[in-house]
Amino acid sequence: MSYNTQEMIKDAGSKLIPQYYNKVEDAYEPVMGHGGSILINSVQTPVREDFSGTALDSSNWSSTIGSGHTVSVASSVLTLATGTTASTETILTFNTPFTIPFRAQFIYYLSQRIANQEFYFEVINSAGDMYAQWLLDGTTATYGKYVACNAGTVNSTSSATILTSASYSVAEIELCLDETYYSSRYVDSVSGVAVRYLKNRLIPDPTQEYYVRIRAKNLSTAPASTTKLCVDAVLIQDITELTAEVTGGRGNTNISQAIPMYSTGGYLSSVSTAYCVNKLTFYTDTSTALAASATYTGTSRDTGSTGLYSKFRARAYSDQAGTLYIDQSKDASTWYSTTSASVTAASAKLIEETIVARYVRVRYVNSTTAQTTFELVSVLVPM
Repeated sequence: MSYNTQEMIKDAGSKLIPQYYNKVEDAYEPVMGHGGSILINSVQTPVREDFSGTALDSSNWSSTIGSGHTVSVASSVLTLATGTTASTETILTFNTPFTIPFRAQFIYYLSQRIANQEFYFEVINSAGDMYAQWLLDGTTATYGKYVACNAGTVNSTSSATILTSASYSVAEIELCLDETYYSSRYVDSVSGVAVRYLKNRLIPDPTQEYYVRIRAKNLSTAPASTTKLCVDAVLIQDITELTAEVTGGRGNTNISQAIPMYSTGGYLSSVSTAYCVNKLTFYTDTSTALAASATYTGTSRDTGSTGLYSKFRARAYSDQAGTLYIDQSKDASTWYSTTSASVTAASAKLIEETIVARYVRVRYVNSTTAQTTFELVSVLVPM
């Protein structure tokens, strides 16, 4: 195989330093900041192989094609067809080596899952005795195995439930200094990781170089039919991992020296006496039609003794005219109307009021004609 054979740079203690492989110079170069400091937030060697063109790029990949197997590239998809010849194997190896910590992702699907075939997504050293891999075999589309090996000793092969291999998903391997993660991820989805597994024992040695590899194998009994492995992309992130201590104000507790925080994907709840943004609280008060001149009085809503809410909104719809009210009370016993509005027949009306008492409720008075359609909803609005 045409692997890169250049020696990586080490410090005086024979330990690898942050570096990247310069293809133009055919040499490793250190990644340093001003005055020799290490750059933080460094993805040293980012790779995204989208399989452009009409053939596998031999400058990036070394290949061993098994008898009866075919490898083709079209529409940015690598297709590996296994054929039905027993005891055959195709191996595709990315030529650039990587050092731990790094992450490899494979966006793929399989045309079928049948007996007597194995498919591997793996990272492996040049000697073949250090590796981490996803193994897909058997006939179940949601079944996989994750494996780790150190110096030829294999950690137990572990079974896993994965996203179905019948459609595109991501098989991910992340190698760290003290653990190796195996993930099955969604594609084109906000859901991200579906399942994540971990191995700590007998994982690849962090001082060695590793290659990203794809394998398809027919076992000693010929498979019943050919299977296509379709790979949309291979992504590799070679990352410099640094340890950092984050402190605010060197131990001071003054809020002016606090570290700012921004929350995404959710809401912040209140803690002790420091209040943050809370969610809206919705109520469906009623959808029961009222008789002529009838009054509906809603449930008392307790906004809490600490004042978590600032406004109260109500919306009514009826096929008959009426009047919508918001009432407030300091003790849930004596109530006062603080705002109201007329509701026109066959239309919706929204009103809002600032909360000045602990308890709030909605109230609706119907006109002299019985309703056939009625809906009343409300919402507490946080500070």
